[in-house]
Amino acid sequence: MSARSAALRKQLETHHAELLVMLGSLQPEQMQSAVYAHGTAAEWTVHALLAHMANAAEGMLQIAQAVARGGNPVPEDWDVDRWNQSQVRKHAAEPAASLFSRIQKAHVGWIEFVEVVSDLELERMGRHPIGRTLSVKQMVQTHALHQVQHIRELAAALAQS
Repeated sequence: MSARSAALRKQLETHHAELLVMLGSLQPEQMQSAVYAHGTAAEWTVHALLAHMANAAEGMLQIAQAVARGGNPVPEDWDVDRWNQSQVRKHAAEPAASLFSRIQKAHVGWIEFVEVVSDLELERMGRHPIGRTLSVKQMVQTHALHQVQHIRELAAALAQS
């Protein structure tokens, strides 16, 4: 594993540890607590945000892997907000334990990916669901920061409830 990959792994591990603390502190009754309204869509609960985090971690990993192999799987007309809303609805009844498991499995996938990706592959460019063209390295960093953003939103919402 290169030094660049090792730094990415450390970033992923640090932010995932923070997420595990948050997940470990959640009580079943908090799963329906409001976190925020997402754009023009309905309010997102803790459960909805965790469903989003699981789907995003899985999906962004698949995209980063495809870009590392030379692909560019995200179409130019991709609507990330529509996708996110559809996935939250699709997983509305998924048990919290299943969401936690998916988040953990995706984390393991991210770690395995950064351990084997080459420095050359880290520089490959592809379209990210947010609509920008990013390197694979930036996709890994964006995933880690995406987790941090939502961890902080969860913490703030739960502190107010």
